[in-house]
Amino acid sequence: MLDMPDFQTTRFGRYELLKRLNVGELSLGFQARDTAAFGVTQDVFIKRVYDYNAQDPTFVEMFLEAAHIAVSFSHDNLVRVLDFGRVAGEYFLALEWVDGHSLCHVLHQARRARGLKWLPAPIAVGIAIEICRGLHYLHTRLDARGAPLGFVRRNVYRGGVLMSFEGEVKIAYFGMDREWPQLATGVMRGKPVYFSPEQARGHEMDARSDIYALGVLLYQMLCGGLPFGDADSDFGRISSIVEGRLVSAREFNPSLDVALLAILQRMLARSRDDRYPTAEALQQALSDWMSTQAPMSPADMRKQFMGELFPQGLDTHERVPVLPVPGFPFTRD
Repeated sequence: MLDMPDFQTTRFGRYELLKRLNVGELSLGFQARDTAAFGVTQDVFIKRVYDYNAQDPTFVEMFLEAAHIAVSFSHDNLVRVLDFGRVAGEYFLALEWVDGHSLCHVLHQARRARGLKWLPAPIAVGIAIEICRGLHYLHTRLDARGAPLGFVRRNVYRGGVLMSFEGEVKIAYFGMDREWPQLATGVMRGKPVYFSPEQARGHEMDARSDIYALGVLLYQMLCGGLPFGDADSDFGRISSIVEGRLVSAREFNPSLDVALLAILQRMLARSRDDRYPTAEALQQALSDWMSTQAPMSPADMRKQFMGELFPQGLDTHERVPVLPVPGFPFTRD
């Protein structure tokens, strides 16, 4: 998230808005401070819904229902929704503040500051494992009557995954990504490069669609690019997705081993029946790869990695620098 200059601190209900960080499709994002408790403050991320959305009764109904559900979620790999409501007619969400950067920024910084074309495989696979944990939690949530809520993340993408300076991995999730009866069917929402074949066709989706999207993200982390060859437009990429015309990861990164290539290929299978049936099953496959191919990886390797990429983050937040473990798998190949 990038800081936008020339912003003056303002009050917003019980919150103090400190910085405007981003502009989204539905809302504006701010770093803020929760001042509800006397003498105690907490950094949070505030999403302020645009006025034109707040005037739409259908949107408001979906927003409030999703917010009621989201505040009940609690998982280490999800950004928690702490509060929601309305201030001076403006709807908002207050989310957990993650002290770090989006995976998108991490990938850019790895290339810019360290010359890495792609992430070391143990780092990339470790991130994917944490995402699997968050996805499995979402996919298996039940309502008060014990019926599946039917959440599909739809967009497991690099801008929607956050990494803290401590190496934590969190999906920036809000429950309006599920199938809502109020929305017209056949409307494609999200980022086309992460669409599964069934999503690109406008068909019904389930957890396996998220597994495909995570496959695209893992491909990006391991290869430094997308698996669509020369396609340089959304239409061309959608055609490649629907027809299953994907470039082998080995063409980008010849160092990838056969076992990891097989996992990636199954994640990106054209037919969802050929993919891993659940995020938990994928997590197990990736964990098995880690135990055999990278058994000596340090437990805090993501924290080390973030410290290498963002030493200023350690300085700013008065953290003790992490000393690299000999043989830590950084590579510029």
